[in-house]
Amino acid sequence: MAFRMVLRIDNNCCSAEVNPITGTRLHITPCGFIEFDPGASATLSFKANHPNGFASFNFSVKPGTRPEITEASAYGLVSTLSVDTKNPAPPAYAYTKPTITSSYSESFGVGELLDNCTRAAFSEALHVWTKTTDGYGRLWHLDAFDHDAFALSPTP
Repeated sequence: MAFRMVLRIDNNCCSAEVNPITGTRLHITPCGFIEFDPGASATLSFKANHPNGFASFNFSVKPGTRPEITEASAYGLVSTLSVDTKNPAPPAYAYTKPTITSSYSESFGVGELLDNCTRAAFSEALHVWTKTTDGYGRLWHLDAFDHDAFALSPTP
């Protein structure tokens, strides 16, 4: 048998979308703050995609200027239906999605996100990197990025 080289040509772009926060016992104010009642939960969700699944992603959640919240941050391949968060310590969380083309989501207690703060502003950043190369380097212009921000404050 002679040498056979198989090439896969895929110049599809990645897509990244951070969805607005949802949850229970949350109230969105006209000024953009999300007020919460005791026992509130927040659902964070995002969509990281590549039409053929040839990409990886990193989702990062940071409060103010503090380091990222590993319990709410994750990375993995866009082709998987479940991705563990960056903190494996119990309680273990995982972002899941029902189908390959839908959004990952996970719910957290508001207290877990706030940690030692009574209120805080958060940044959510999603990077999606294609695995496509031109033989010399990665085709970074096919990557995608999105971000969102929200602020949690107790209901007065």
